[in-house]
Amino acid sequence: HQPPLFVDIRTTFDVPVHVFSNRPELLEPFTGWRGFITGLVPPPAGDAVPFHMDRFLPWLLEDFSK
Repeated sequence: HQPPLFVDIRTTFDVPVHVFSNRPELLEPFTGWRGFITGLVPPPAGDAVPFHMDRFLPWLLEDFSK
């Protein structure tokens, strides 16, 4: 979800993507994949690797369908 612009001084609608699983083998492919990192706290804004959400599903299907 994206927070409303008036919540604080935001200049972007960027939000983190979280992937949850109780099966570590399902999370392993995400480690280092297209900017994903472990943990719940995203890196500082300048260190994050932004992408448009319309790219997520094609990436997921392309990279995990092999």
